Amino acid sequence: MGVPRKRARTKKGEFRGDNPSTPDINEAWEDTTVATKKAPAKKKAATKPVTKKAPATKAKAGFRLRGVRPIKP
Repeated sequence: MGVPRKRARTKKGEFRGDNPSTPDINEAWEDTTVATKKAPAKKKAATKPVTKKAPATKAKAGFRLRGVRPIKP
């Protein structure tokens, strides 16, 4: 298939025309380079900041505390 080509443009962004005095060169088209795909960058594992937790009390663990009556619905 050959080298991929695209339309040549001027500094203003307009299409360039072909110069008829140079029959062996076509200035209206320019060769492009094909970029190769890079391997995706490896992502680092997210680390959570270490936080100290308050020790669990027996009330949170499901034990009934002494001297406390259960709440009646």
